[in-house]
Amino acid sequence: MVKPSSSSSFTSQDALVLFNSLRSAYSATPTALKIIDLYVGFAVSTAIIQVMHRLHFPVVNSIPSNSGNC
Repeated sequence: MVKPSSSSSFTSQDALVLFNSLRSAYSATPTALKIIDLYVGFAVSTAIIQVMHRLHFPVVNSIPSNSGNC
């Protein structure tokens, strides 16, 4: 195995530099692409919520979904 050297360690300062670099690059992005990014983020978060609901619903609820009692 290769031991990580002290020069290859990732510090919080490196994370801050990376975050600032990404933020400055994103600020140069056109507004139309930022709107598309918001839509994609909304679609992904909605899909995650739906998947989590479909996995959670059968475990917690004992009433079948086609029984008419829902």
